[in-house]
Formats: sequence, C-alpha cells, structure tokens
Amino acid sequence: MDLCSGDGQRVALLKQLEARSGALYREQLATSEPDAERRAQVERVVFASDMSGVEEFSARWFELIRAKMERMKLCREHIERALSPGGDGGDGGDGLGDDSGFDAFERALIVGCCRISGPYDGYYLAYLAAVQEPSLARRLAESPPDPAAHPECYSHYTAVQYEEEEGGEGEGEGGGGGGGRYTATPFASFFAEALAPVLAEFDALLAALRAVPAVPAATAAAAFAKDNAVQRAAYVAFFAHYRTCLGADRPFGELEALWRELDVKWMDTKGDIQVVHDIETGYGDPLRVKVMTTTRCYLLGLSHSSTDLLTHSFSSTRCAPRWRPALPLCA
Repeated sequence: MDLCSGDGQRVALLKQLEARSGALYREQLATSEPDAERRAQVERVVFASDMSGVEEFSARWFELIRAKMERMKLCREHIERALSPGGDGGDGGDGLGDDSGFDAFERALIVGCCRISGPYDGYYLAYLAAVQEPSLARRLAESPPDPAAHPECYSHYTAVQYEEEEGGEGEGEGGGGGGGRYTATPFASFFAEALAPVLAEFDALLAALRAVPAVPAATAAAAFAKDNAVQRAAYVAFFAHYRTCLGADRPFGELEALWRELDVKWMDTKGDIQVVHDIETGYGDPLRVKVMTTTRCYLLGLSHSSTDLLTHSFSSTRCAPRWRPALPLCA
C-alpha cells in the first residue's frame, strides 16, 4: 500500500485513510443519489456534520444518520486493511502491519474498536427508536414520572416505558390519573438483541489483546509514555469492565456504581490511543437524563492534541460531532 508509515507517521497515515475512504464514498454517493440537492445535503451531513434544516428524529434525519454511518464504515474498513499484516498475512496480504507505526497491541486495540463500532451503530439506532418513540416521548414531556416514587426511571442506564392497564384510561402515573404506570428496564435486557453483537466484539477484542506477546520495555517506550506492561493491563481492565457494564442486568443503583467504576478505569488508560465510553447525558431522551449510547477511539497527536476525523452521530439539533477534538480511529 502506498501510504505513509513508520514512527511519527501515524497521524498522517490515518488522515490519508480518511481522505481515501471519503473520496470513495463520494463516488458511491454520486451513483446512488441522482438528485443533486439531496446529494449535497448528504455531503453536508457526512463531511461537515451540518444537519441544519432537518427536523430532529424525522425519517430524513435517520436517513442522514445512516448515511454518515455508511461513510464511517468505509473508513473503518480502510483502517483495518491498512493495519493488517503485510506480505502473505492478514486479509489480502497488503496491509502495513508493523510498518504502520502501531505496535501489535495497538493494532489489536484499533481493529477491535473498529469492529465494535459497527454493531454499536445498531445499538445507537435501537436506543433512539426506544427513547424517542413519539407517544412515549409526548407522555414523558407532559407527565413525567415522579422522581421520588420512581428513581429508577431517572437512572442513566435504564429504558423507560409506559404500561397501560387493561381497560385503563387517562395519564396514569406522573399525570395524576389512572390507566397505567411507568417502568424502567436496564439497557442490558431492554436492548439485549442490539447488544449481543456488541458484546461478542468486546469478547473478541479482549481475547486479541490478551494474546499479544509482551515486548521489552525499551521497544515499547516509543508507543507508550508509561510502562508498557502496566498500560496494557489498564486497557484490558478497562475493556473487561466496559463489557461488564454493557451486559449488566442489575438494579439501577448497582448500574450507577458499575459505570462510575468504569470512569475510574478509563482514567487509568494513559497511552496515545484513548477510548471513550458512553459518558454524555442530558440531551438524547425526553427526561434529559439517559446516557447516550456512544463509543469513540482517539489517537493523540505528537503534540498531545488531536484532530477529529471520524464522527457519525450528533448532539441534539446542534449536530455536534460525537467526538470532540481528537483523531478518531473509528466511530
């Protein structure tokens, strides 16, 4: 592959991959969307995160979100191919492998995050469909559950539903009338179908990370500022606990504690590759309390700043990128 490689070239490599996959997406879009105005709108969303003039959570909004996801999928595929082994190894044998500037552990980490991001798209869409279901969203806005009586509904990690009672009329709980009640179900069970492939990719990533042989500290120093063995252990611990959190079907109080512990484990990962878990709350659901189902992976630049390349979901009507300043490896 005719790409930049070697130490100090990692950011340049990923920017090239982003540019190539972007060019390929534009070629495909020119064929799949003949209408020039609609095509221009897709390009604004995909390449500039500009959702101006699009009604939030409308059918077109979801079409555009999926278009952005397709563009990011292309970029992830380019990254996976570039980081695969060269020669006769890997998938196709034309990857850079060690010449990419990433060591074996970093490559396993990046590729694993790319593979997690695909099914995470499905989880994100399932989450939005549930929390923004029109009749539920309207009820929650007009007559929300009483926080004192139903604190579980205000957990960051539960899906709220409204159960109509047989023959009941009226607003029920939260509205002062009869006819039904609010329920709260842990994400792990409510979104079990969407989460199954996500959890499978977490298992695959953990297995890949644990299988990477240890390297001498002197060799690893270029990749990690801290002791390599300690840093590797921190990443494995983070992903193992992240997987536990995603699969946890527990009382809401335990869920809050589990995810707080994940925040601590995240802060223990201090390498150049940074993975950010589901951490943003306050704008994705009618109660303004649920955590957004997002995951992201950054590469710090040589100056310890970073550049945003890959984003595919947006913050409310502002259409803010999912990833803040960073060189994301996958989304």
